[in-house]
Amino acid sequence: MKLKPEGASAALIGFLPLADDETIADSIRDALTGLAVKDGKADPSLIRALSDNSAMRRSAAYMALTLGGPPGERIRIKDAYPKVREAILKENDPEAKFIGLWVLLLTTREKEFLPELISLIPQIGRGRIWQLEDLLLQVAGSHPKDGRFLKSQESLTKTRDAWFGWWKEKGDKVDFVKFEFNPRVLGVTDVIEIDNRYGQGRIVSLGPDMKEKWHINGLNPPTDLLVLSNDRVIIVESNMSRIIERSPNGNAQINRFIQQQPLNIQKTPEGGMLVTCRNRIIELDKDWKEILSYTRQPFDIVAGLRLPKGDVLFVTNAFQGANCIRLDNKLKETAKTYTFGRIQSPNQIMDAIDDDKILVCEFDRVAEYDLKTGKQTWKHECNNPCSCQRLINGNTLITLVNTNQVIEVDLSGEIVWDYQAKEGLRVNRARRR
Repeated sequence: MKLKPEGASAALIGFLPLADDETIADSIRDALTGLAVKDGKADPSLIRALSDNSAMRRSAAYMALTLGGPPGERIRIKDAYPKVREAILKENDPEAKFIGLWVLLLTTREKEFLPELISLIPQIGRGRIWQLEDLLLQVAGSHPKDGRFLKSQESLTKTRDAWFGWWKEKGDKVDFVKFEFNPRVLGVTDVIEIDNRYGQGRIVSLGPDMKEKWHINGLNPPTDLLVLSNDRVIIVESNMSRIIERSPNGNAQINRFIQQQPLNIQKTPEGGMLVTCRNRIIELDKDWKEILSYTRQPFDIVAGLRLPKGDVLFVTNAFQGANCIRLDNKLKETAKTYTFGRIQSPNQIMDAIDDDKILVCEFDRVAEYDLKTGKQTWKHECNNPCSCQRLINGNTLITLVNTNQVIEVDLSGEIVWDYQAKEGLRVNRARRR
């Protein structure tokens, strides 16, 4: 696309709705951004697409004509900007309008677009809400009264009004040009689904619009995953005693790490991985070479994680005494142990809220513990949870394999979002990113 051949953008945007999956569609959108300006002017085919009948084509044109051009400028394609702004403000499709307003706000830094985004709250999909909530929390610092994002349309209308109230009071003080936005949420949820009939499984990645972005089939079966980029997914296949690297486009594995009954993985700050197995905790470097390890003979480990400052915790399914052991950053046992509730699941995922607080999946609840005191500080009662994640908005993402559900609950326990696998599959893990 460096040569910008004549007619390329028209051909690409015409083909866009026919793309086989979102990975290909994203590649087309990226190419259109590179083709958006030629000889200092906006590409005519993209200008025409601003009024196309397809919302998918319109949103791609919004992105390309906003993001294309000199990257150091807030308004990059001067002749296109008034037309793009007008088209987006008139847009009737909530998803297309969100995409257009989002790139306009973050690129031009014109804060007039933030209340326009707030107005969409009751209409947009949950993934877009997660993205917008992340932005609003970084701008405002906390939720205003009644500003939390619950499930019903009625509650979301109240949420919209609460944020409008915040904007009316605080908007004049917001300097969006100087504001440094560090996105913590892509609005993507990665789900492991298991077919108990045949012992197989798959990974499906749901985009902000809650549509499938990509999937990887034929896994045997997966028990954990780590998405590193659009073309790198690390997958644990516990029954196969291996960890593999795959691409969402179906390419064969790139790396393989053989270890008896691996359970879950976690990226380390150094670019490697912490691997939790039934009888070992292993740290790998970025080249998948083992650099540290800890061995436990009873084969009773069910989950492990590295805390932010480097210590490692793992939980066991021991029925008596301490069932959580703390290791130092060299994977040596410390004198610190903890006693949590009964942990029955043969493999699960726990989560670190910070260096002193963790979430654990117990037999009949997800529980939060303060490691300084060993006391439980929060719980959500549920049936045999197998994965949990504390989200940036304070909610908790929980996977319930017995009821085939992924749920997001707020601190009061109210379910604000849920997902179920279809076609005879059952959910086994979920991670938000």
